[in-house]
Amino acid sequence: MEKLSIRDIFKGIDFSESEVEIAEKKFTEIFVEKGSVLLTPGEFVPYQYFVYEGRL
Repeated sequence: MEKLSIRDIFKGIDFSESEVEIAEKKFTEIFVEKGSVLLTPGEFVPYQYFVYEGRL
């Protein structure tokens, strides 16, 4: 799979090159398989998750 850009995630928002560079350092790409448990009830969630392909 190709590497996503911040521009792919936030379509319609214009970012400068320096903003893209800063923002992309904050993202971590992960791969999960069907049936994987990502969050459990009551779990503290310090992050936001974005799904590029598939669904939660």
